[in-house]
Amino acid sequence: MPSAFFFRSRFRKAAWSGTGGKPRAQLAKTDASAGDNGNQKARTAQAKLIAEATHWKKSIVVNGVGAAATLVVLVVLVITKFMHGAWIVVVLIPLLVGLFRAIHHHYRRCRHPADH
Repeated sequence: MPSAFFFRSRFRKAAWSGTGGKPRAQLAKTDASAGDNGNQKARTAQAKLIAEATHWKKSIVVNGVGAAATLVVLVVLVITKFMHGAWIVVVLIPLLVGLFRAIHHHYRRCRHPADH
């Protein structure tokens, strides 16, 4: 478990990093007096949004590739292990999920009969 010193040193680094030697609190006070700083902050925020926009697109591609690989592995395992007992998972689990959803829907209709 990290020591208290570890957390304090991480806090100090975060509080001082990227400020040119001034604590962030002091920098915020001097930033308020700067005239064009609002536009600079808006440009910085816009740049961050653009960077995040490209990041989530890359993330979707990576997640899609991972999902496709997982699907291929699932199909191969189901085909090769079906006769060795995988039929229980392939057949019974979807049947049980459907049964539980039907029961839930029935209870929901009984609780709120005017809605259905």
